[in-house]
Amino acid sequence: IGQHIALLSTKKNLSDAYARREKRLSGEFGIMQYNLEVVKKDGTTFPVEVRSAPIIRNGVPDSFVLVARDITEQLRQLDELLKTKEAAEQMNLLKSHFFANMSHELRTPFVGILGYAQILLETVSDPENLAMVENILNGAKRLTDTLDKILSLAQLDFNEIEITSEEIGVNNIVRDVISNHDPEAALKHIKLKFEPLREEPSVFCDRKILNSILDKLISNAVKYSEKGTVEVIAEVVEQDCRKGKLVVSVKDEGMGIETEKQDIIWLPFRQASEGRGRSFEGTGLGLSITRRFVELLGGEISLISKPGAGSVFSFVIPVEIPGKTNTIIA
Repeated sequence: IGQHIALLSTKKNLSDAYARREKRLSGEFGIMQYNLEVVKKDGTTFPVEVRSAPIIRNGVPDSFVLVARDITEQLRQLDELLKTKEAAEQMNLLKSHFFANMSHELRTPFVGILGYAQILLETVSDPENLAMVENILNGAKRLTDTLDKILSLAQLDFNEIEITSEEIGVNNIVRDVISNHDPEAALKHIKLKFEPLREEPSVFCDRKILNSILDKLISNAVKYSEKGTVEVIAEVVEQDCRKGKLVVSVKDEGMGIETEKQDIIWLPFRQASEGRGRSFEGTGLGLSITRRFVELLGGEISLISKPGAGSVFSFVIPVEIPGKTNTIIA
């Protein structure tokens, strides 16, 4: 107490302090906030946060008021948080590596199981044995689908998905995906509806990713509906310089999703219905991957839903619109 403030400062702090004083003298009269190292009696230092404000007399700063507080504990906590974050990110990378490796290792034998089960399905005639073969086939398909999703998630985590672009007929790709779900929809007496666009538009986009997005949204609409209609609505919005947007909505008349659970469904390994009493099977990866696919293409996906009144999943992605002389690839 009573000593010059320079005794508390390092050489760098003094240099910075003189620079701040010059700013004050040049007319910067606002409150300043900054961190610096303060010297103790034993020569060690500790961090403080300083706030300074000028006392103005006759339009010029006459003196300054400074308030300093020790931020050693705050910086220690911040350092721990950063270390925890880095450790969590490292664990997430290890998890993704593990999932990717396991998916590759397990997928190959499951493809073999699927092939042999399909052969047995065509040759076995005994009803009891046929039922067992169908169970094997369905189980292998489900596990293969799960492995594909885990592999896709790992590829997204490592930015290993390369985006390609080819000309795609919008009507064609929507009809193709819908046809894949006709058998399941027919079993549940669900009508799949799509009104083809009159102009038969085509766009340049990544076919595989777009197909995956459509497939998941239509699959979910059928899965979570017990009756009614699943309708797909598509539109190509033209903009400038052959740029445009592909807007697609998938509307169902299913169970709907409660408002408080509509954020959960986009998270990996999460579902609107969870726990042992959940109503539907699944890994909870589909919509998480779908959202990331849409974002990978530079687009957005949204949901409008109400319990008992169905759901509408919509996505918008930027696309290139080919010239009239280009040929549509089916």
